[in-house]
Amino acid sequence: DNPTNREIVRRQLSAWGMRVDDHEDGPSALAAVDAGRAYDVVLLDMHMPGMDGIELARGLRERSATRALPLLLLTSLIVFYAYLVEFFIAWYSGSPFERAIFWDRVTGQYAWAGWIMYTCNCIIPMALWSRRVRTSWFWMFVISIFVNIGMWFERFVIIIQSLAHEFIPYMWDYYTPTWVEWGITTGSFAWFFMWFLLFVKFLPSMAIAELKELLPPRLKRQKEELAAR
Repeated sequence: DNPTNREIVRRQLSAWGMRVDDHEDGPSALAAVDAGRAYDVVLLDMHMPGMDGIELARGLRERSATRALPLLLLTSLIVFYAYLVEFFIAWYSGSPFERAIFWDRVTGQYAWAGWIMYTCNCIIPMALWSRRVRTSWFWMFVISIFVNIGMWFERFVIIIQSLAHEFIPYMWDYYTPTWVEWGITTGSFAWFFMWFLLFVKFLPSMAIAELKELLPPRLKRQKEELAAR
């Protein structure tokens, strides 16, 4: 669904001599298949608006024209690939400063944060290759929690670790936030809670359990409607 990603894939596959037909969402892709277009392979993204990759894959499998097509679903492998490309570009650039920054991510004083990021975003989602895992709501919930933890640590690595290991060696040290940074962080929470509490004051929140008690159950209401007829 991302136009930049579609353009990158289109250019890369076209350079390999392939004819590319891209679509921004699942319904338009299924419409193209129903129109009679023939394909040799389908490349899908797991997260798309309106229809996700799994639902689109099922729709393709239900159609005889695309039932035997190989499907490639992209999930955390894209993130894994992006991390590898970052290290490759740092090496390929030949810049000792850029190489030092990325090498510090896996060997420096904040290497623990880097390895947590790689484990949560790259290794743990590999369990989705198992059908038993990706069809279990419990394991999907557990994996999603780990991915959220990994994405938080990605921000930690980008900001904290980069500031702790800058280009000049005498500036290498553990990161310590200044009073300005503490003020911005505290002020952000205070700003949110101020508006939240004002909202609750003028539009009081009500418990869902209490609202449900005021409404008749759905089946009971249906029975009453049928009896009234």
